[in-house]
Amino acid sequence: QAMALLQQQENAMSDAEKTVLVAQAAESGHANAQYMYAQFLRYGTGVEKNLEQSLFWLKHAADQQYEDAQFELAMLLPLDDEQHLILLDAAAQQGNVQAMLCMAIHEQRQSNMPKALYWLNLAKDQQIPHAYYLLAQLYRHGHGVAQCSVQTVDFLTQAADLGHVDAYFELFQAYKDGNGVRKDKQVALKYLQLARDHQHIEAASIEFKIS
Repeated sequence: QAMALLQQQENAMSDAEKTVLVAQAAESGHANAQYMYAQFLRYGTGVEKNLEQSLFWLKHAADQQYEDAQFELAMLLPLDDEQHLILLDAAAQQGNVQAMLCMAIHEQRQSNMPKALYWLNLAKDQQIPHAYYLLAQLYRHGHGVAQCSVQTVDFLTQAADLGHVDAYFELFQAYKDGNGVRKDKQVALKYLQLARDHQHIEAASIEFKIS
């Protein structure tokens, strides 16, 4: 029944009609519908905004191990709330990549580098650019791994290939200075231009020319 209602809402003529169908699917116990309805209530899509009811449906979806609901609920809770980390870990275990990155940062702050690396490598395996970027920082500074400028550049390159703006800028610096890679002004300029094209603030202020 819930699936039928969700299929109907895809062809709904208005936001209000769509919201009614999603609400019915949510009430029947469908986790995805509960999450969707929570979003509609939060942002006032087809229904009057109601943050209390939004939280109610978000909790229902999270209780059914719906990872996006677990992650969002964790983000809405104070950091010192006992459920914050539990929900974040659960979402990461379920495959939410944003939760994986948050757990990696948390574990790093707790000086639990093996677990931080575990989460970053899981996110990296899903081709998440920021996971490559954060791994590059660990190898740059030798946090939990042997310091290695070559490995830093390798991870920055993979992050850049996936469109990470800060990786563009750091690769410009690496190729300009020959840090972890042979100096190459042409390649440095390429990455600087990519950073500029993506509105990297520091890159925009740099004058760099090839003589």
